[in-house]
Amino acid sequence: MGENKLRSFYLYTLFAVLWGYCFFSGVISPPFLSYYTFDESFIVDSGVFLWYGITPRILDWPASPSVLMYGVIFGCSVFYDLVARFSELTGFLDAFVVMDKAAYAYLFDREPYLLAGRAVQLLVVLWVMILTLRFLFRREHPLLAGPGRYCVALLLVSSHLVLNNATVIRPEAISAVFFIYILCRLLFSEQLGRSEVITLSVLFGLVAAERLIFLFMTPLFFAGIFLLSGKDGRKAVRISLGIFLLAFLAFCPFVLTDPLIISKAFFGGILAKVNDSPMGSFFNWKFIKTYFDNPAGYLALPLTFLGLYRLWESRNLFYRIVAANWLLFLFLVLRSSKIYDPHVLPAALINLLLMGIGLKKLADLAGPKREYLVWMAGITVVVGEAAMIAGYHTWVRRDTNEYEAIRWIRKEIPGDSKLLVNMGVGLFLAPNDAALERRIAATDNADNQLRKLGYLMGLNQVSKSRLNAEEMPLSASAFAFEDESLFGLQYRLLRKYGKMEERKRFDADIYVDDNTLFYHGILLPEALDRFQNGEYQYMVTGEALGGKTPVKEFTGRDDGPIRIYKASPRSE
Repeated sequence: MGENKLRSFYLYTLFAVLWGYCFFSGVISPPFLSYYTFDESFIVDSGVFLWYGITPRILDWPASPSVLMYGVIFGCSVFYDLVARFSELTGFLDAFVVMDKAAYAYLFDREPYLLAGRAVQLLVVLWVMILTLRFLFRREHPLLAGPGRYCVALLLVSSHLVLNNATVIRPEAISAVFFIYILCRLLFSEQLGRSEVITLSVLFGLVAAERLIFLFMTPLFFAGIFLLSGKDGRKAVRISLGIFLLAFLAFCPFVLTDPLIISKAFFGGILAKVNDSPMGSFFNWKFIKTYFDNPAGYLALPLTFLGLYRLWESRNLFYRIVAANWLLFLFLVLRSSKIYDPHVLPAALINLLLMGIGLKKLADLAGPKREYLVWMAGITVVVGEAAMIAGYHTWVRRDTNEYEAIRWIRKEIPGDSKLLVNMGVGLFLAPNDAALERRIAATDNADNQLRKLGYLMGLNQVSKSRLNAEEMPLSASAFAFEDESLFGLQYRLLRKYGKMEERKRFDADIYVDDNTLFYHGILLPEALDRFQNGEYQYMVTGEALGGKTPVKEFTGRDDGPIRIYKASPRSE
């Protein structure tokens, strides 16, 4: 086996090991509740309740391909139930009862759907990354000459951006790997043919439909199509734009059925995050500092600068557009007061390729005799990334005080007890009819909806003006309140079918720090007052309540303590 084939074999093996580890940790042997974030659950919810005519729950991403996938999974599940119970059906409406009961069962056991979706995501990641590696190993290009292709591939296969939380808890995995593939085809090609333009345009439509934030990369994409198509550049861009729009509409049909919500997702989400809370600095330095939580970040930064230098010295217009688009996007995102990792994903993926190109530049500067220094740098990054991936999956597999408290409450506290609980615990306790009535009323409350609309429009922080019910246009209900439709349907399903099974349910209210988006949440100061006044039998909290001794306390895990207090008997 030649040296180049041996290097390729090592890289395929490294990716297979990391991918297999993530597949085992995320699908085959997932931990209790640990991976199930709000975002992941809401994407599945959106797919399941498409069958009820409910607009998908969208915040700052549509994840439409994933939503459609979960819709198909639920449809297949209902069809299986109908076939299995066909002899029991007595009328046409019984088929809808079967669907209702399947949706009701889903609300208490999302795991089969979540794991099916994760398996699909990870298989897509495997397939696209293999395509990307094959392209890198076979392509002849100045940036890939010598060890260049292996430098780029090494950083791609080991990146936590693909194999850490992205594949498991959010829709970013699919958009990330396809965008990596698109970037590689644009950066490492001298010219694009018509079929390549069409293929890349379809894939970019899929990427944008899965994650709207990639629309910020359209200058880079269409500039690449134009500049790499030679004398037919204008025609290629027209074809590419048409194919992109058709693909985007196919993967995100809600642009046609719910255009105002898609607009809210893109523009309202931006406004909400920029105006969420005032910053004391021009950029969000708190988020920037997290880049160095991984020690490999200290090595990544100089590699990024070397990659930028290599692109700049090539005097290639497209490379400079890539760098400019990257810097502009970073500037816009880092101005936001609320930033999560997925918000910088497009820039992080470009940065990954810049690091690979920078590693190749380092090899050129070091020369053949000191090539070992380059591989030491690459291995350092890989070890740092692998440690981050393993550390994340180990961390989420731990048991927590919250999970122990949930199990204890379900076992020890009588059903229909009136509870006041934090969100982490409350979302896993079945509500009884009284609690559901309060949640339905809060969801339908016009004042609550007005507060949310003001938040999305940035009025709550930057303006003294306030919305009122009389002035609110009716079309606003098609703009901001898809969550309310989804929640309302779920609460009604729980109320309708809850009495038909023996499941312990509680008269529970959830306390929160901010109920702008979580209407039925009770603000913490009010919650404490109401518990002290005897409105609840139990309170589940991490707070230490002065003068009270908890009936049960969970402190043995590395998350915050959970204390369960019982109200003092009322004096007659």
